[in-house]
Amino acid sequence: MSSEHFPRIKALWNTRETLSRDAWEEFYQRVMAVLANYRPREAASLDDALPDLRHQFFVERVMPGEGRNGPAHADDLRLYFRRFLLDLRRSGVPDMPPFANPPCEPGAGQIHRASLDAYGVSPESAEAGARAFLAGLPETSRLLLRACGCGGTVSASLAARIAAGHFGAGSLGLVHRRGGDRLSTARQNLAPAHSQTLLSRWLTQTLCGGTRTTPLDPADRGDTEAAQALLEILCTIALTEQARQADPAASQRTA
Repeated sequence: MSSEHFPRIKALWNTRETLSRDAWEEFYQRVMAVLANYRPREAASLDDALPDLRHQFFVERVMPGEGRNGPAHADDLRLYFRRFLLDLRRSGVPDMPPFANPPCEPGAGQIHRASLDAYGVSPESAEAGARAFLAGLPETSRLLLRACGCGGTVSASLAARIAAGHFGAGSLGLVHRRGGDRLSTARQNLAPAHSQTLLSRWLTQTLCGGTRTTPLDPADRGDTEAAQALLEILCTIALTEQARQADPAASQRTA
């Protein structure tokens, strides 16, 4: 019965700013359990699978913020989820990972070079910075980036480990690409609201560490093109590393 998860969900919800890793994992599992058999009609018009929509809801609506606004019972939580689905329908979010523009599409290297040259950043230095950024992330954040940010595949054996890292999405800075706007992910990551996330800080440090001397502007197409190029480079490397870990012999065959 979903009612057995209350008032525990409310208690966890109202203390989000102080939760431990174990408490966040418990929080996530309880919310998912309450929503498991709820199939609102609003989900039918979205391409995403219900489990993915539930995860997006947790990352975007449950994790952020603080204060005593937790749902008092399961019907409240389901109403919050339904409102989230309505917002997704209005914004036209498609079934695609946040950074997805296929990073390995033909000509991507030339696009990246043209976008980054004005900032004194070469694709080679961007790739080195992306590898360093990935290496500095906790394992759960790397898994989260690959699976929820770059569209990587997730095996059943990794599902629990990624679930434990969901609470880190806020500090990592994952956002959803809006409609058919290729630059919407970069634009959101450069917005002031995301300035303290790990991804936003990496983008800023990389682009402002060369010849750039003025702040990055999410309304400036040059800034967002360069930021998008960095995100696509990051995803290419993250997914390539995932493939090598899944099949170590493949890297030796292609070396």
